[in-house]
Amino acid sequence: MRAPRQAGATSIEYGLIIAVIGVVVVIAVSLLGDSMKSIFTNAVNALSGSSAPTGPVPTVTALSPSSGTKMGGQTVTVTGTNFESGANVAFGGVTAPSVIFVSSVRLSVTTPAYPSVVPAPLVDVTVINPGGRVGVRTAGYTYRDPGVTSAAPNHGPLAGGTSVVVTGYFFAAGATVTFGGVAATDVVLVDANTLTVTTPASATAGLVSVTVTNADGRSGSRAGVYRYE
Repeated sequence: MRAPRQAGATSIEYGLIIAVIGVVVVIAVSLLGDSMKSIFTNAVNALSGSSAPTGPVPTVTALSPSSGTKMGGQTVTVTGTNFESGANVAFGGVTAPSVIFVSSVRLSVTTPAYPSVVPAPLVDVTVINPGGRVGVRTAGYTYRDPGVTSAAPNHGPLAGGTSVVVTGYFFAAGATVTFGGVAATDVVLVDANTLTVTTPASATAGLVSVTVTNADGRSGSRAGVYRYE
């Protein structure tokens, strides 16, 4: 005679089924386009909340600038449609510390620090209106640290004093530059991709790393990019 099914085992199996369904839903949502993400999110809000979301559904069409330091604190203009006064904005699920409502098509937002739980520097940007309606811009913002790609000229005397153009990305005002750990002088920010510096002296010949550190403490380095001779 077959033993009766125990209620405890049934509850565990139901729990496992629900967990699997939840994972599938999360993966499916991540593959949706911006408009479908918004529709799905608004539908879930309507089903799970005590009252259905109200008001217009916002859309997010662009961010300017669309990238910045992982420390956050950058002012970004978010453009789109149907924004409402009191809207919140999230970057990778982290709420922006300041959101200024400019108009129904523009918000001025201060970026939060990079959400470490997000595996990639590209994050979704979400606008949530006071009525609960949601708009999403997939991979709308990129968190970046500065990086060094080259130095020209790429060699100079041990005595230093060589004027060098350092190229890379995400350089910012107040950046400092070191050659083999020794600070360069006369650092001038030309643009976000270019710095001009004067090399320091070096005690030994050979290849050294060039490191750029922005005022917020974020840095990027390239090994062997400059040679003392």
